[in-house]
Amino acid sequence: MSKIVLYPANGFDFDAADVAAYLAGLTSGVFSGAEDFPVTAAGGLKVTVGAGRGWVHPSRFTGYSITKREADTLTMPLADTSLSRIDRIVMRYDAGARAASLQVLQGTASSTPTAPAISRTELIYDLCLAEITRPAGSTSITTGQITDTRLDEALCGIVRDGVTGIPTDELLAAAKERIGGLEEKATSSAAAAKDSADAAKSSETKSAASEKNAKTSENAAKRILTDTQNAVKTVTANMNAAAGSASTAATKAGEASTSAGAAKNDADRAEKASTSAANAATNAVKQAKEAGTFDGQSAYALAVQLGYTGSEAAWIASLKGAKGDKGDTGAQGPKGATGPQGPQGPTGPQGATGARGPTGATGPQGPAGASAVAASGSNWVRFSDGTQICWYSLYTSGASHTWSFPVAFSNTGYSVVSCTSRPIMSACTSRGTTSCTLNGVNEATCYYIAVGRWK
Repeated sequence: MSKIVLYPANGFDFDAADVAAYLAGLTSGVFSGAEDFPVTAAGGLKVTVGAGRGWVHPSRFTGYSITKREADTLTMPLADTSLSRIDRIVMRYDAGARAASLQVLQGTASSTPTAPAISRTELIYDLCLAEITRPAGSTSITTGQITDTRLDEALCGIVRDGVTGIPTDELLAAAKERIGGLEEKATSSAAAAKDSADAAKSSETKSAASEKNAKTSENAAKRILTDTQNAVKTVTANMNAAAGSASTAATKAGEASTSAGAAKNDADRAEKASTSAANAATNAVKQAKEAGTFDGQSAYALAVQLGYTGSEAAWIASLKGAKGDKGDTGAQGPKGATGPQGPQGPTGPQGATGARGPTGATGPQGPAGASAVAASGSNWVRFSDGTQICWYSLYTSGASHTWSFPVAFSNTGYSVVSCTSRPIMSACTSRGTTSCTLNGVNEATCYYIAVGRWK
C-alpha cells in the first residue's frame, strides 16, 4: 500500500516534501499587489525590486513560500540600437537549485516586439513581476516604460485559496455572453426601426407622385381652355379683316372720279359681303358652341372648322404676336398654405472628428465588492469589506492553551468556532486582538476558526 502522510502529527518525522504538500493549498502569486515585489525605475539602466512575499504552486502536491525582506537593484542589459524589444523581471523558483531568485528575461528586438515567454513547470516556475519596454537606442529606463503585471493571473496573480478562489475567468465569460446577447437584441431593434422608416418614406414618395399627377391634369385642362380662347380671337380677327377690306374698297371708289358710280356699287357689294361673312362667322361660332362641336377638340381643329386652311405649324406661328410692353407689377397675393413636407434627402458624408475635449475630473472611488480578497496568508484571509477569517488546529492533552492569531483583529468582537475528533466543544475563555485562551480536550485534535473584523 502506498504511503499516506498525515501532517502534522506527533511522534512522526516529516521531510520537505511533506511540508510542500501541506502548503499546496494556495495559488501562485504575490500576497499584495501594492506591497510585494514592486518594480520601479532607479536611474540609468537600473531598476529596484522591493521586498515582499510570494507563493509558487508548481504542481498539485507542492507549494512553496518565497520571502524577500530587503529591496534589490538590477541592471538591465543595453537596448538594441535599431529595433525595440520588451524585457521581463521575474521571481523564479528553481527546483534543481532549491532556491528562488530574481531574473531578467531579455526579449527579441523587432519592429513588432513581443515579451519573452515565462516558465511554468515543476522544475522552473516564474512569477512575472513587470514588463519593461526598451525603445531602440534608449540609454535609460523611465517609469512610463514599466508595466506592472503582478495582478495578471496568467503571469503572476494574487495568492488565494486554491479550493474556494473566485472564478474570475468564468464570471468574465458569463458577462461577455450577456453583453453579446444585449448587443444582438439592440441590433435587431435598430433593423426593425429602419424598416419602418423606409416604409414611411415609400408611402410619402407615392403621395408626392399622386400630387404631381393631379397637378399635370390641372395644367392640361388650363391649356385646353387657353386654346379655345385663342381660337375665338382668331375668328374675331378674320371678321375685322373683312370689314377692313370693305372700308378700303369704299375709299378707292371715292378717289376714282371717273367711275364714281361703279366704285360706289363695288363698295356696297363689298360691305354687304363683309357683313354677310361676319354674320355667318358669328352664327357659325354660336351654333358650334350650342351644339357642343368645340367640346374635346384642339384649338387648331376648331380653327379649321371656322374656315382656316393653313397647316397646323403655320397656324401656331400665326398666334404669336409682337412682344408687348412690360406690365405693372401686380399687388402681392395672400400667402398660400404650407405644402406637404418633401421626402427626406440622402444622408450627407460624415464630418471630420472634432478636437478631443479636456479630461474630466476623477470620480469618487466606488465601494469594493463584498467578495474581493484584500490580502491572505498562511491560515488567514482578509476581505475588502473588513471581514477577517483565521483558522488553527492542535492536538491537545487536556490543558488550556493560547492561540496566537497569524494576523491581529481590530477588536475582540470576533467569534470562535471549534470542533474535535470527538463530539466535545472547546470554549474561548480569554480574548485579545492578537490571541485568545482555549480550553483543552483530552487526547483529541481540535480545529478552530475565528471570524471577525480587521478594519
